[in-house]
Amino acid sequence: MEKVERLATILITFKKENEQIPILNGILSEHSQYILSRLGLALPHKDYNIITLIVEASIDTINSLAGRLGKLDSLNINVLVEKAKVK
Repeated sequence: MEKVERLATILITFKKENEQIPILNGILSEHSQYILSRLGLALPHKDYNIITLIVEASIDTINSLAGRLGKLDSLNINVLVEKAKVK
């Protein structure tokens, strides 16, 4: 069975001082072949950081990545998966 590729946006928000960051970066490095774009935005006046990922992968891979990120304490994860298949 052919795996269907989809586009997804993953939004990660967290406080600036967060000891989970090395683990987060390790997970993202493991999935780097699926990440098309990574944008980081620091909001120093709010003591907050945001990372936006654009991912192209199978729904299983997207769910696996989101699940691993969601298990990290003090990170907020939001995932939006495009309904259309990537050609």
